[in-house]
Amino acid sequence: MTGKFRLKRIAVGSVALIIVTIMVCVLTNPTPLAATVSEGDCVEIQVSDNGWHTNFYLPASAFPADHPFRTDYPGANWFVVGWGDEGFYIKGPSILRGFDAIIPPSPTVVHLIALDRPPEDYFSDRRLPYSLSSEGLDQLVSEIDASLKMTRNGELKVVSEGHYPGASRFYRSRFSYHAFHTCNQWTAGVLRKAGAPINAPASMLSGSLMMQLENTHKACPVPQKPDTIEP
Repeated sequence: MTGKFRLKRIAVGSVALIIVTIMVCVLTNPTPLAATVSEGDCVEIQVSDNGWHTNFYLPASAFPADHPFRTDYPGANWFVVGWGDEGFYIKGPSILRGFDAIIPPSPTVVHLIALDRPPEDYFSDRRLPYSLSSEGLDQLVSEIDASLKMTRNGELKVVSEGHYPGASRFYRSRFSYHAFHTCNQWTAGVLRKAGAPINAPASMLSGSLMMQLENTHKACPVPQKPDTIEP
C-alpha cells in the first residue's frame, strides 16, 4: 500500500467518522417534553461537575413523598443523583474499565447520595444552577425514574452500598453504557427532555455539557411588583 493511498484511506475514514458523529448528534437528540420557564413558573436545580462526571443536585421535595429515594432515606433534604457504567462507577476509574465501558454495551447503575444539608456544604465540585419550569422538574424526575430498574413488586434493585456508606446506594439501571450513551450524555438527555435547549449526544465530556448549560441558562425571572398609586 503506497503512502498516498494510505493517506487517502485515512482522510476518507476521518470524513466518514465526522459525518456519522454529526448524524448521531442531530438525529438522536431527544425532543424536549416540558415547557420552558416563565415568570411565576420557574424552579432552579444544580448540575455538578468533578472534571469528568456530572451529577444532579436536587431537593428531596422534588420527588413525591412515597418515592423510593425518600422512603429509603426519610431524613434526607437533598439528593445527589448520577448515572454511569457499573464497574467504572463502583470500583473507580482505570484505563481498562474505561475501554470496557465505552466499547461494548455495559450494565449501569444510578448512584444516589442522601444529604441533610445542601450538597455544597459537603462537596467542592464545580456546580451550575439551571432553571426549569415546574413541568420540567417533574419531567426530570420522571426521566430519572425511567432509568431505574424495578423488581416485580415495584421496588428498586440495590446493587451495593454507595461511596458514602449509610448515606448512598447504587441502584440497578435499565439502560446500557456505550460510546454513544455516556454518563454525561445521560445527564444532558434528562435535561433536554426537561426543557433545556442543549444537544445531548454532543455532551460526551462533562466540560462540553457544562459549557452548553452556561450558554443556555437563564435565571428565574424576578416577579414584577405591581405599580402603586400615590394617594
